[in-house]
Amino acid sequence: QESGASVPAAAGTMATLGDGEERKSKSAPNSGNGAWQRLKKLNSVNKRCITVTFLSIQNRKSQEQQQLKFSTGQDQERGMEGPQTQSEGEEGTKFEKPPPLPLSQLLTIIVTTSPIRSHPSTEMLEKTFDTFPYAGKEFAYECRKVIVCDGCRVRDEEEDGFNNSNGFNSRRISCDSATASNSNQSFNNNNIDKNDNDRNNNDKNNSNGINSGSNHSESKPTITRKHANIKQALRSGITTVDQAKNYIEFKTALRKLCEDATRAPYPQVKSPFRNAEVVELEERHGYGFALRHALLHCINTPYVCVIQHDRTFMRPAPVAEVVDAMRNDPTEKIKYVGMSMKSNLMYYDIFGGKYGKKAIDELRSMILRPESLCIGGGVYGPNGSSSRHMTADSKKVRQNLESLVETYRGSMQHITYKEWLQSVGRSTTAGDSGGRCGNVHQNCHQLSLTPTLFWYDNTHIVQTSHYRDFVFDPKHKMVARGGFVEDKLSPAMIRNVERFGLREGHGRFGCYLLDDHSGMFFTGHLDGGGYLTADEKEKIQKSIKGKKEG
Repeated sequence: QESGASVPAAAGTMATLGDGEERKSKSAPNSGNGAWQRLKKLNSVNKRCITVTFLSIQNRKSQEQQQLKFSTGQDQERGMEGPQTQSEGEEGTKFEKPPPLPLSQLLTIIVTTSPIRSHPSTEMLEKTFDTFPYAGKEFAYECRKVIVCDGCRVRDEEEDGFNNSNGFNSRRISCDSATASNSNQSFNNNNIDKNDNDRNNNDKNNSNGINSGSNHSESKPTITRKHANIKQALRSGITTVDQAKNYIEFKTALRKLCEDATRAPYPQVKSPFRNAEVVELEERHGYGFALRHALLHCINTPYVCVIQHDRTFMRPAPVAEVVDAMRNDPTEKIKYVGMSMKSNLMYYDIFGGKYGKKAIDELRSMILRPESLCIGGGVYGPNGSSSRHMTADSKKVRQNLESLVETYRGSMQHITYKEWLQSVGRSTTAGDSGGRCGNVHQNCHQLSLTPTLFWYDNTHIVQTSHYRDFVFDPKHKMVARGGFVEDKLSPAMIRNVERFGLREGHGRFGCYLLDDHSGMFFTGHLDGGGYLTADEKEKIQKSIKGKKEG
């Protein structure tokens, strides 16, 4: 409120002014209708006033159109001239459904990778990419893919050996500088000075906001003694000279793999590395900041699918339908959709065990069942064909999967789904669309989105603007350099729920988990830290066999 303006307050209430001063508003004399009364003018010299600034108020449809214009380089998007359908919003207002667009114009795939022991082999990443067809042909072969290769910190083996109790060299050196040095030589000071100058320049550029992958407010990471084994050191981005060289060879082979797949004639040659590009980071960022770098500098689509290098699809997943549900959400509640894994398959039960009946009753009312996720063809659901794609390497693994299905069918998550079916007058047999779906296919099944109070870094689909403008907003400080997004963001979500309540606190983050009620999870984990290539496994088996014979 500017100086000289009047501030309205309700009659008979306390109006809080700057510096904690309060003034009671009195009704006008001889007025019994409780009319609003103007307060005395504020003197801006000795009174503080609250300033509210609204930034970037824009509906989602115009955001998508602007991002699509940027991605295609045209003033009009393809297909934008078609008729638009309308649906009812949350408060009965008309919501214009966006026109259908190819998934490749809506979604970019971000894959994060870092040094692991199996490098320079690309076998593990190839296994991850080979599962992309489970998410659809357009996802695997048409969508653009950005592979972000995080940097690393190289320690000097000559001064401090890996098993030396004296600790590690605390100097941060770019992985690429390892090519200029032999394993028995230390790095020259020119490379160190150059990297220090680059960091200083980045810090100056970042003083006014987020413009690069580094964070000026964070302390410089150092190599400490706590990384006593290879797996833990690599997880923190610390490599030996040989491991750094292997990582460089891996990136070279990966770049060639992407280029060859893109040049190959399509659809005669189908490779999930088609339309993939490699982005190398000179310094160690960690998963969270490496992802932030890609979002700020490499992405021009409204949605992203974030995948770690050792996270695979285990069976067909409705990625295109999820994106469609997010676009056609009139309330814009859905900002994050996570693909289920074994540990969060029954999240509804996990939530109930933590927070009790009152909270679980409210969570039940927040479960979403978008029309876009009513999918026919008998693919999803308890008897769907999707779960039959789950492969088992041994009889024991198959038995564990069957046991998991039985456990799921007795869980409250599945019981809640059956209760919903009964409430809409449908049975639990095939074809349980619940009367909500316009799908003409047989065996139509309604998938659900369960609210979650945990931001899983497992494979997920997110609004690009939600990541850029909210999650990585520097004033919130919800992601730490060198760490994972879920480490600080999930506790922040809990604090918001404690402060604002479950519905409002969760709505700020908009996190949901996808469930098709089959009792099977969508994604698996290869464990990149301990991954062994086929050649390494063969050597170990030969060694064990030789010891037994000896």
